Amino acid sequence: MNNILTSRKAVKVFKKNHIIPQNILDQILTDTMKAPSTFNLQPWHFFVINSVSSKDKLKSCLYGNKSQLETSSAIILVSGNIQKNDTKEEILRESFAFHKTPKLIQQQLLSKIDLLYQKKPYEEIKNEIFLECGLVSLQLMLVAKTYGYDTCPIGGFNDKIINQIFNIDKKFIPILLIALGKSSEETLLQSPSFRLSFDKVTTYL
Repeated sequence: MNNILTSRKAVKVFKKNHIIPQNILDQILTDTMKAPSTFNLQPWHFFVINSVSSKDKLKSCLYGNKSQLETSSAIILVSGNIQKNDTKEEILRESFAFHKTPKLIQQQLLSKIDLLYQKKPYEEIKNEIFLECGLVSLQLMLVAKTYGYDTCPIGGFNDKIINQIFNIDKKFIPILLIALGKSSEETLLQSPSFRLSFDKVTTYL
């Protein structure tokens, strides 16, 4: 596990034309969904861009990152559902059944979540979703590494037009693109990226 954590790095060039088997890609995304979220509402949604036509559409949204687009096996658009409160009953139903939660407790919890999100300003919900999608994005990158795949997070894209280009509902806020594939030989030879020392970023209070 330590090797997975320390060997993960952003890959700029992948082995072109490598195809990730559908069952492996599905399993990577399934394992990724174990990431934590507030009330377990799981606001993320993964839009998989892996066909020639969908990659061609994505090209107009990117600010560079041409090599990742052209050589990766897939690019995952991680988006967050701003209406995540609407999914609470569907998500919590199974949890209630598993734990045999009394009806009264169920209703109390659902009412509590409702009240919280009715009062919470849009920007606070949006910030919460960015945090949760950040967690699931790192989870995706680490899970991919356990399956022998490398990744590159891409924040340089036009988040104002990407939903329109792919006909994605406006309730999904585009958070991050993650290129996924097999690292090229030249990338494997790259030296590790610099990191600040522990003492410069850590303060015990």
